[in-house]
Amino acid sequence: MTQQPQQAPAASEVEASRDTGNAGYAIIGFCVPVAGLVLFLVWRQERPQDAKYAGIGALISVVLPFAFVIIYLLIIAIIFMVAMLSEALGLYLLL
Repeated sequence: MTQQPQQAPAASEVEASRDTGNAGYAIIGFCVPVAGLVLFLVWRQERPQDAKYAGIGALISVVLPFAFVIIYLLIIAIIFMVAMLSEALGLYLLL
């Protein structure tokens, strides 16, 4: 009985098996946004799931501080408006 030689998996199958969609890449992208951007740009064709997570992590780490600043400024504006309104109405609130 002769054994047929096993064929090596195609390169695309090997790459697909390495594209795990690991959320660890999102953490790397969040902690080091430049690394997340580089991983996204390098992997977006070969490993799209891993690239997506790295890019999302980098994007969140850049957008999140801006969101916090906007929320902070809105809170300060609301406090200022309440203080001005209470002074105009003769109410003295302890802020």
